[in-house]
Amino acid sequence: MEIKKNLIVGITGGISSGKSLVAEFLSEKGYLVLNADQIAKEFLYNDAAVKNSIEKLFGNDAYKDGKPDIRFLSANVFSNPTNVLKMNRIIHPLVIGKLEEIIKARFEKNPSEIIFVEAALIFEAEMETLFDFVVLIKAPVEMRIERAMQKLSLSRDEVVRRMENQIADAEKEKGSDISIDNSGSTEDLKKKTEFLVFLLHGIQNKK
Repeated sequence: MEIKKNLIVGITGGISSGKSLVAEFLSEKGYLVLNADQIAKEFLYNDAAVKNSIEKLFGNDAYKDGKPDIRFLSANVFSNPTNVLKMNRIIHPLVIGKLEEIIKARFEKNPSEIIFVEAALIFEAEMETLFDFVVLIKAPVEMRIERAMQKLSLSRDEVVRRMENQIADAEKEKGSDISIDNSGSTEDLKKKTEFLVFLLHGIQNKK
């Protein structure tokens, strides 16, 4: 009997590109979808060593009552490209290590599986070598700005500042294996996600 290949597939894209919606569709179809941003948040909130490192870099105001002060971090870290880089150097190696740990354990139990990882900063974190395939979800910049303003209740300037801390889609596309355009309807994106799954199973079953 033919043994199928394990596949690790990264789902990435800029703010409000639709990557989380693709992840949701994949989860509904029964696939394991790991969320790198959620893992990063767990380290930010619960890891004492991370807390100490961040306070050393950005001061004690970075945490309030033992929890990260998101307002402070947004104003003093996430809006500053240099500080974002410093933060990423603390968090990203831990996130990559945790992803590798989860994936290894899962593959030991399920030797023929496709695992998806939703991660906004695959290229920024230089973690693309973790994946067999990287899928970029993209949409026009102005459309993404409007989506983010509505969904996240952010001002236009806040959205643009976040975009400035991410690599542009044109650059991400060069390192991606598959690009999915999400400038249409939710139903269109769902159909494209289903086709992605079809393609990946074809690759998985190929000798």
